[in-house]
Amino acid sequence: MATRSDSAPTLRDVGRLAGVTATSASLALRNDPRISPATKARIVAAAKKLGYVPDPLLSALVARRGRQHAPHTLANMAALLDDGWLHHDGGWLEPLYQGMERACQQLGYHLDILNIQRDLLSLPKPDQLLYSRGVRGLVILPLYNAHLSLKLNWERYSFVSIGNPLENLVSHRTGTHLFASMTLACEKLRKLGYRRVGLVHPLRFERRISYEWHGSLCKETLTHPDFIVVPPHLPEEYDTAAFVEWVRQHQPECILTNSPIALREMLEQNGWKVPRDIGIVALSRNFDTMQHFSGVAQHLDLTAEGAVRHVHQLILKGETGMPKVPSDIRIAPDWYEGDTIRRLRRARAK
Repeated sequence: MATRSDSAPTLRDVGRLAGVTATSASLALRNDPRISPATKARIVAAAKKLGYVPDPLLSALVARRGRQHAPHTLANMAALLDDGWLHHDGGWLEPLYQGMERACQQLGYHLDILNIQRDLLSLPKPDQLLYSRGVRGLVILPLYNAHLSLKLNWERYSFVSIGNPLENLVSHRTGTHLFASMTLACEKLRKLGYRRVGLVHPLRFERRISYEWHGSLCKETLTHPDFIVVPPHLPEEYDTAAFVEWVRQHQPECILTNSPIALREMLEQNGWKVPRDIGIVALSRNFDTMQHFSGVAQHLDLTAEGAVRHVHQLILKGETGMPKVPSDIRIAPDWYEGDTIRRLRRARAK
């Protein structure tokens, strides 16, 4: 009676059934981008029909060899960075870079980071720079404002933007689920006994995110009538006196904000202790400096990784230029406990 090792189907068997070489079968089953989707589907179907199971020792050897050699470069991909962020990024660009680099290494792309103003707008024909570098795919990072003044022959490229819709360019995009982030934060606050909350966020940034945080917070007053949302504080720029007046007038038990460090400093300079007197929730708890804040992690690295994978799929399909029907991929948030909110004890009247 034959043993399992004698009778088990091999990659050669899978390739023969699918009409390809054993090497092509191996690449397809490892999701290599060099194999077309149609061929990959045929190979996967053949493997399922034969009951092919990869040899774990061989797989480990292939993975080890892959780590010891530079990955095959399928093409170049460029991330376009608005120079306006260079002195205001606050650390949020680093996880985006990490996510893009991780996906590019896995898929076989070389990643260029290009500054829109310095590297491209300074050129009379920026397409020539991208063409000379073999760039086929573009990831447009969040802009300092929503307007992209860069003039490219967009029909040459497969591209995806990160963040909110661009004013003058139709694109597929990936982004963090801001509406869900606020919903998650309010759910956590209600469970801790908070009943009076307020949003503090610069108006220009709230406008940039299409008022998703404000809109989601307004929804809470409809779904939970005992949850009081005070009028938001949405200044053009932070002003300590105006912020302190807002706190005194509306007396929020907790503040939801994208600027937790600055607001905590203003509160404590004016006699309020966090979280004893007022709690703070960080709506974008993505950086090392915010690790002790309670709040929502937006997974910027996964957002950027998703953008690269989306561009990769567009390249494989040969889809370039502005899409007729743009798609929108949102990354779900997670909650992280910190030390800036606490459980409230409330006396029940009835």
